Amino acid sequence: MKYIFVIICLSIISPIFSQNFNITGTVKDDNGVALEFATVMLIQQSDSALLSFSRTDETGKFILENVEKGNFYYKITYVGLQDIKEKIVVANTSPKTIDLGVIKMYAASKLLKEVEIKAEADQVKIKKDTVEYNADSFKTVPNSNVEDLLKKLPGVEVEKDGSIKAQGEDVKNVYVNGKKFFGSDPKLATKNIQANMIKKVQIYDKKSDISAFTGIDDGDREKSINLEIKPEMSLGWFGNASIGGGDNGRYYGKANINKFSPTKQLSLLAMGNNTNQQGFSMDEFMNFSGQTQRNMRSGGGTVEFRSDNNDSGVPLNNGNNSGFLTSWAGGVNYNDVITPKSELNGSYFYSNLNTINDKTSNKITFAPSGNFTTDKIDRSDDSKINHKLSGTYEWKIDSMQSLKFSGDASFRDNINNSKSYSKASDATGGTSNKIDKSNMYSSVGQTLRGTVLYRRKFAKKGRSLALTGTVRENNDDGKSSLNSYNFFFRDNNSIFDTLDQSSTQKSKNISTTLTANYTEPLGNRQYLELLAEGLNNSQESNKFVYDNRNESHLIDSLSNTYLNDYSYLKVE
Repeated sequence: MKYIFVIICLSIISPIFSQNFNITGTVKDDNGVALEFATVMLIQQSDSALLSFSRTDETGKFILENVEKGNFYYKITYVGLQDIKEKIVVANTSPKTIDLGVIKMYAASKLLKEVEIKAEADQVKIKKDTVEYNADSFKTVPNSNVEDLLKKLPGVEVEKDGSIKAQGEDVKNVYVNGKKFFGSDPKLATKNIQANMIKKVQIYDKKSDISAFTGIDDGDREKSINLEIKPEMSLGWFGNASIGGGDNGRYYGKANINKFSPTKQLSLLAMGNNTNQQGFSMDEFMNFSGQTQRNMRSGGGTVEFRSDNNDSGVPLNNGNNSGFLTSWAGGVNYNDVITPKSELNGSYFYSNLNTINDKTSNKITFAPSGNFTTDKIDRSDDSKINHKLSGTYEWKIDSMQSLKFSGDASFRDNINNSKSYSKASDATGGTSNKIDKSNMYSSVGQTLRGTVLYRRKFAKKGRSLALTGTVRENNDDGKSSLNSYNFFFRDNNSIFDTLDQSSTQKSKNISTTLTANYTEPLGNRQYLELLAEGLNNSQESNKFVYDNRNESHLIDSLSNTYLNDYSYLKVE
């Protein structure tokens, strides 16, 4: 027994004393000049898997951190110079930091003592602020999607919900051949495009539209991924489909059809199932910010409206598909470079989700005064129907100015019905209380948004002007009802209490924003930036709660009406 105890202790302690190593070095050319931005990779000898990578700083120095012991290659690449690939062994006896010293790189012409042609694609390249992975260097199983590919890339993390982090930052956008793919949800691309279609995965910091136009970095950046499709995949139609069925009437179907070309992209998505799968990660798709309440909720003797903060057209689910979920969804995405100076992007998405929850519980409570039992039955039926349209048109008027129109519209129709019944019995089997309650809430709403962006550069380099105008309107119209029958038995007396309430609410929000941004160069890479912004926001909400037991009497304490109107102008 004591030997087993020792083995267990050693198995617990040994990871504590296990160590990782750092590999460092300095890269120079044959004249001793430090090479900045050389790419350094650490590759497993056994299967050529890329384990880590780095790039050299202005002094030519690099460091590969947290390397475990093993047999590796280190590979160094630099444009115009011969690649270096050498073996390295990291063992327990190795120093904590392994210094490779000065590593010299030579022009290819100085190494050509004999003709030798090799075709070996670099697994990763670093081009200024872009990290580029060669997709074929990271093997995935057949029929894997892009999400599976991303999980194998060093520096990239994919969470359980499909969200992506690259170099420690959240990825906000995923593009396909530099074009939008179904709006703003990165997971629609990563979950629905096959890994074997991808030639390169490029990770970079996307600049704002104004910064990209003027060439002046305004610090507004978003971590983004671009998926470059293999040229052979752009010939004709391609995609995948799956279908399945089972007992108890279960079914599942999903299809993804695409056609890509250098100037056009067309993608179609469709799915339907009753197996508790939303598909397409719709929990975050089209998740735009909302400012109004909707979807009423009842409880605790009052009626109030829910605030889901989701006017996206697709309901938030957060991966918790409790109950029986039936999903139908589909959409189309289109990109077209109409002329060298104009480009169009548009998408439409539809979803219909119905969730039924049935729950029965039996609880026994042990108390000094005697045990009692509570039986409870809950049932809810929730339906969400949503439509979402979005589009962008960009026109490069000439080399000095451009015009961009973008807009989106979402329409939603939500209905929820729930019922609950509970009964508490004492130790003798007598009923101590009963509660029978039913709730209903429904809402319809729409959100409309339009933006116009005008950008102009002037003859003097660095001088620019950008004008932006945005109008957004959000409308919601909802109603709800609450009916509750309560019975209590106290001191040989029966007490009855009923609640019958109904509620209506209408809300409307309109906001208009105008922005002017002017940049003037001052010399020595310094700029003067002037920003003027004006906003007007008008919000109106009317909520009325009625007691139907008293000829639909208005309950003032639960009702409210308000109008909120504010404006501001700032210059900085």
